[in-house]
Amino acid sequence: MYDNMKILVNEYVYEPAEDSYILAKTVKELFTEHRNRDIVFVEIGSGSGYVSNYLLITSRRANLYGILTDISPCAAYTSWSSAKRNGLDMYIDVIQCYSAQCFRGSFASIVFFNPPYIPVEEFDDIGISWSGGYGGIEVWKEFFSDTVHICLRNRCTVIFIFSSLQSLARILDTILSVCSDIEIYECSEFFYEAICSIIVRC
Repeated sequence: MYDNMKILVNEYVYEPAEDSYILAKTVKELFTEHRNRDIVFVEIGSGSGYVSNYLLITSRRANLYGILTDISPCAAYTSWSSAKRNGLDMYIDVIQCYSAQCFRGSFASIVFFNPPYIPVEEFDDIGISWSGGYGGIEVWKEFFSDTVHICLRNRCTVIFIFSSLQSLARILDTILSVCSDIEIYECSEFFYEAICSIIVRC
């Protein structure tokens, strides 16, 4: 049980941790700004499905619909199983694919993700959930690029987790080539890193 939710985890899926909690809190607070809108959201790299389940349960809204993606078949199955256990399967669909590359066209108004950001290259069943590649931003760059392509023009909000293990300058350079409204929303410090949620409006 996580926050009174039934969230399934196993040895091949990233278990909800501090970065997950920061993302979930940020996403929920942002959604309160749009309480009267019908929203289609996408969570990339959903893992256990914790963030989307938390959003739907705590928002208590019927005008939300989410599509969750994960490259791992174990994670995709776990996200779907968590949604079913919490009675949310009518509001959530789960697709096994890398990033958002399975989508065509612009349809999402809000996209969020907690990308693998550890600056290592490990691609076994669990390593893909934390391996961010060179500089910890290679996976982030792909997630962000794919996000831009599925966002509704002039109506899109992107929320993601940033770690001090990554290069903030390189991330900002990438974002500013597409969007100009960037907000570092919430940060927490730990013994080896700081983790922040960042909101980008395009």
